[in-house]
Amino acid sequence: VISQGLAVVEDVDLTRHLSLTKHHSATTRKEVLNYIEAHLPSNPSSYKNLLNSIVPLIMDQNSLVRQSLVSLLISISKKQEGIMELHARSIVLFIHSAMTHIQPDIRNDSTKFLKILVDYGPNSLIKSSWIKTLKCFCQLLNWQLNVDSKKSLSLSISTKSISSKSNSQSRLYHLEILSNFLNKGLFKFEIEKNLDDISNNDLKIYSIHALTNLYLLPTVPEPYTHLKLFIKELPSNTNPNNSSFIDLNNTSCEDIETRRKILIDFFEKPMKRGLTDQNIK
Repeated sequence: VISQGLAVVEDVDLTRHLSLTKHHSATTRKEVLNYIEAHLPSNPSSYKNLLNSIVPLIMDQNSLVRQSLVSLLISISKKQEGIMELHARSIVLFIHSAMTHIQPDIRNDSTKFLKILVDYGPNSLIKSSWIKTLKCFCQLLNWQLNVDSKKSLSLSISTKSISSKSNSQSRLYHLEILSNFLNKGLFKFEIEKNLDDISNNDLKIYSIHALTNLYLLPTVPEPYTHLKLFIKELPSNTNPNNSSFIDLNNTSCEDIETRRKILIDFFEKPMKRGLTDQNIK
């Protein structure tokens, strides 16, 4: 279509191709993903159905299909900025299932998908799935979480399935993604630091009145989360020996302080013990 000297390219109808993502042939599924990547729509509203169709392939039995899916999700993240933030809550459910899957190759590829969320949708990921993701990492790396002094809750699949079938390179990659995940959750993002600098410095320079910036629209997302309204807050005197990890599932992790406390009280010792026992440097 030519309009006022400019060529307008219409989006390809991907309805039929999306239905082929459930095809019995792995070759067909892989080729469909490659085709979709080459014909990504420009309309943002098309991506909800697209993601709903392709995300379950995170646990596909074929490694080439999963590899094509990683490439497709990265292309989507680059083409539609912020798309992973919007869909992180639904995507991470499949990633968690892959991290605890019975097949080692699916577990090994699970952190490749998690890396996409860490890179392109970290805000939603760490606030909604901080505790669950840390649990899945413990299960993936065969680390045990102690509930109390008498009983040890093992969140691992089995020592044999991890040590005999998973090579050291995969484990090192898991640890690399875990490190990136912790950095995103325990420290301020660069964008937040920049926004803080703008709100604290630049706005004061251009303000008509000294308090003008207090009445402007917030420069950061969810600016009132620090008030902790309508959420379950972690008690300040939490004792991991007397608390259940199940109770943590309903705990809000909106702020950095809570995430740091949960990591120190419940996950720091198991992580250190796991790294020491497995001689990973």
